[in-house]
Amino acid sequence: MVDSHVIVTFILKITPKAKKKTHVQKEEVMTDVPEMTEHKPNSTGSVSMVEFSEAKIQWQDKLIKDLEEERNFLRAQVQGERKKTLKHPKVLKMAVDYEDDGHMDDGDDLSPSSPNISDSSDSDTPRRKPHPTQSPPVKGPDEAIRRYQRVLKTFSRVRTMSEAFRINGVDRGTIKMTAPIAELKIVDPDTFNTLKFNPATDTLMSFAKKCAAHISSEKRVIIEDMKSRGKLLPLLLKY
Repeated sequence: MVDSHVIVTFILKITPKAKKKTHVQKEEVMTDVPEMTEHKPNSTGSVSMVEFSEAKIQWQDKLIKDLEEERNFLRAQVQGERKKTLKHPKVLKMAVDYEDDGHMDDGDDLSPSSPNISDSSDSDTPRRKPHPTQSPPVKGPDEAIRRYQRVLKTFSRVRTMSEAFRINGVDRGTIKMTAPIAELKIVDPDTFNTLKFNPATDTLMSFAKKCAAHISSEKRVIIEDMKSRGKLLPLLLKY
């Protein structure tokens, strides 16, 4: 019969070795696990960074495109408003100023029989004549001089002959053709009064040539000086 003390001693000697082996196996397993999962986060992180960069680039491209479209739209609006301001309000303002300054001379006064005068009891004030698109033709030197003076008054305000001609409804060629009549009347009224206009035989063009022939070299110097100071229309004429 085996002694019980010997059996217990044998079991105690064997058991620690088994526990030690189990502990070693656990350590081996634990050290192997990090090696298997160590590279997974890095791979996933790289893919995420690439996708994020691509998405950011696409967003920036779209933002730039939207900003360019908005810039083009605003630029078109500004240019459209600028053209509209240059074409319409300025001309309308000049036309209103032209009428408000009392540009109508004796030949433009409204007669009592004018259809523009209201017969109603609400107002006895004659309405202003609408701005003409084209000035009616003049019939004599006096009318030509009054038309010249109207254009000159408008020119002193708008500072461009093209606008002055447009507002008064007359073209440059017409004013240029009859300008010597007004110029001689202004710089040398005595000589002008010696010239007689005969509607039966004379035309405005022939009378204008007659006036130009009576403008001396001294009077031409005066005329050019008055043109430079805005006292006469700066038209280039051959006397």
